[in-house]
Amino acid sequence: MLGDDWLKLTQDDLYDAFDEWIRKASEEDYWSECNPTGQRIHWQSLNAASNHPSKKTQLDTPGCYLFGWGSSYDKVVLRYVGQTGANTLKGRLSSRYIPIKYSTLHPEDSKIKHCAIATWLTKNELANVDGGWKQLPDKFDSLILRHYKNFGPSKKRVRSKINNNQSTNEIVKYAKTHYKAPLAVRDGEDFAKFGIDEIWFAIFPVSDKATAKRLEDKLKLIVRRWNKKHGRPDILNRR
Repeated sequence: MLGDDWLKLTQDDLYDAFDEWIRKASEEDYWSECNPTGQRIHWQSLNAASNHPSKKTQLDTPGCYLFGWGSSYDKVVLRYVGQTGANTLKGRLSSRYIPIKYSTLHPEDSKIKHCAIATWLTKNELANVDGGWKQLPDKFDSLILRHYKNFGPSKKRVRSKINNNQSTNEIVKYAKTHYKAPLAVRDGEDFAKFGIDEIWFAIFPVSDKATAKRLEDKLKLIVRRWNKKHGRPDILNRR
């Protein structure tokens, strides 16, 4: 598997291998049923890819994934590196980043997801609001508060306010005062600013979940180095 092979390399050799991979991947078309060898998978194609022989086996394994924006080597921007933990690649991507059933925020979603947030912001012409989530209108934040479990250690206080039927505006004001944005909101804002229509992901399958964590640690360094060398902004991963 590609991920296992990359782990055998030194950091410098891995950088060269990754640079060669991204050069080729960014110049090719997105993966599709007509282009099954494509390495970049548009986020809306996760379901199709996971049911196609060219990607199904890979998406059913643990591994690492990379989110990026744009096409062509001189324009592509790399945004986030992650790994599956105890999950599979499909399971991780669909549970955290990519809505399978809906492409926008929806009351039936069990968890807010990065690409759904980016799509909602784009459709509501809020993709370029400065100042982060606290500057967004209450109608956005009330959607996020449906998933208040993502707001950290004080979630019981939010639950209490919801159970006591406090108004949405009151709950939103409380959340804006006391919480940092969930990572899904921060990253969704980033995807929207770059342009959700050109957000894609790539996968690097490995043989086991422990290997996925080791590869993630190495890839984060490599991708940060690549972005810096090419004058791109840093990835969203925390240092």
